[in-house]
Amino acid sequence: MGHGITHDYNNLLTAIKGNTFIIKHSLGDDNAVGKSITQIENCTERALKLLNKICTFTGSAPFNRQPININNLISTICAELCPPHIGTPAIKLNLKTALTDINADHVQLQNLIECLVTNSMEAMIEREGSITITTGLIEKKDAKNIELTYPDRLTDTDYIYIRIADTGKGIPIKIQKKIFTPFFTTKIRGKGLGLSIVLGVIRSHNGALILNSRAHKGSAFTVILPVSKI
Repeated sequence: MGHGITHDYNNLLTAIKGNTFIIKHSLGDDNAVGKSITQIENCTERALKLLNKICTFTGSAPFNRQPININNLISTICAELCPPHIGTPAIKLNLKTALTDINADHVQLQNLIECLVTNSMEAMIEREGSITITTGLIEKKDAKNIELTYPDRLTDTDYIYIRIADTGKGIPIKIQKKIFTPFFTTKIRGKGLGLSIVLGVIRSHNGALILNSRAHKGSAFTVILPVSKI
């Protein structure tokens, strides 16, 4: 989608959401059609979130750069996605202390981390093991020696990295080049947007990605983001 089209769709959905809100509160809570109006609200909200994901992949999403402590963001997301006693796979956090803040878009990074953690959780269904999230610093002197999945090379600057590794079912080599393609999915109910969004966020932040995966052994996605002066 071009920027103009996504902007128009966003305006239409926002208008539907706003008018539905007015109708619902004009009728009152006891009205018989209240449940139907609530469904319209929920569907509109889901459509707006889906549109935001598409915009993130295409690079047309709003970009609000601000200082972000990546360790705090990861801890918050994991607490929300994997509350205690829910039966989700164990998540081990190995976060480097005193890691410098990065200058990035909070919403986009949240989407990226949520997508990768959710992807790992789904890979762990009916399997024993755990998910490990590691953060750290890559100094510019070491950046040029890293073998990347995307892009070809890093520029001469410092980076932070986020590595999300699982002991799940892994990704067969024959489809590893396809998994970042929009709408490609191997899941019955998958939309094929999660990893496309991850790549879109990485592109918008001039970052990089390393994928290491073996079928039946697990996968590790390492996201590398530049440390910009704030």
